[in-house]
Amino acid sequence: MGKGEDDDITPEEDVASLIKSARALPRMDLAERMALMLKEEWRPEVCRICGRQGGQHTELECPLYEKCYTCGGTGSFGYVNRHYCKPDDQVVSLDGDNDADFDLYWDAGRA
Repeated sequence: MGKGEDDDITPEEDVASLIKSARALPRMDLAERMALMLKEEWRPEVCRICGRQGGQHTELECPLYEKCYTCGGTGSFGYVNRHYCKPDDQVVSLDGDNDADFDLYWDAGRA
């Protein structure tokens, strides 16, 4: 039977025993904590987004992670927020050069 399954132990006693065992664990100093942060990040052998093999980048660093739907460009995490779309030569203008007949639409003239 596990410790939590005993009917004799109340939840307060169970929590108290967990706290006692946690306090008995060895403490880490600042240098040991810094050493944990300096470990190299794991990279998968095959990227699930672009399919590149060899563990070259993480998912957030993948060049196909984000896509701008205006210009079609792709990039890693934050790409959409930091790039500017290049001006296109085929710009659609809805100003005076529009020769569409708006009387053809179902709601034309009803305002």
